[in-house]
Amino acid sequence: MISELEKVKRWVYGCIKCNTCKTLAEAGEYQRSCPSGEKYFFETYFSSGRVAIARALLEGKIEFTDSVLKKIYACPTCGNCVEICTMEVSEHLVEIIEAVRAAAVAAGAGPLDAHKTFAISIRTYHNPYGESPDRRTEWVPIADFDKQAEICYFVGCTASYRRQEIARATYDLFQKLGLKIAISPEEWCCGSPLLRTGQLELVKELIEHNIQVLRDMGVKKVITACAGCYRTMLIDWPKIIQDDLGFEIQHVRHLSRPVPPRTPLESF
Repeated sequence: MISELEKVKRWVYGCIKCNTCKTLAEAGEYQRSCPSGEKYFFETYFSSGRVAIARALLEGKIEFTDSVLKKIYACPTCGNCVEICTMEVSEHLVEIIEAVRAAAVAAGAGPLDAHKTFAISIRTYHNPYGESPDRRTEWVPIADFDKQAEICYFVGCTASYRRQEIARATYDLFQKLGLKIAISPEEWCCGSPLLRTGQLELVKELIEHNIQVLRDMGVKKVITACAGCYRTMLIDWPKIIQDDLGFEIQHVRHLSRPVPPRTPLESF
């Protein structure tokens, strides 16, 4: 349990409980900022409260109980607290929450039952929906299917299986722009659902598989319309494999307007 938390220990002690993460001041008015905090309106459901939980776990003052699990998994990891926190710890708030979840899983206390279900699906079918891998590219006519190009459209599990209209609209955009886009039927889940819930066992295998598939395709740029895939590929993949991916990661929204160069964290 402690090993996962040790990685963020420095940042856990960087929170001074100033409460800035609870509200967003805009035009002289205070706006709601934390979805789970506003829903439950109790300290441990806010970012500062979850940091306090992490600190208490590190110091052995509390253990993982059903009540603790409810608090740490109520957070949607939207990152709003990251944007409004004024302390140095701000860039690591989501990282702390994910570390606590990973520690819960390592201790055998987490994740929640629903999370276990999609982990089994990812292990078996390489997607969280339990769908056949053969159906991943059924939304695009095989005649239009390219497997080799400098640009790859990483579709993601949700667009492939549940919101195929997003996949078709994105692909149509590429066609209208005159871009030759490759799509791989060998694409697997990017790993985001597992990373966000602390289930790390399969993550590296998923990442290494996807990277090898993309490298074998010879792509120089990977474009996705999924925010989860984008964040995971841009930030988590290089961190986990501890190496350069060898290709650029871009969100499809950047096709419509120039975007200045940013660091991975700023891009998220």
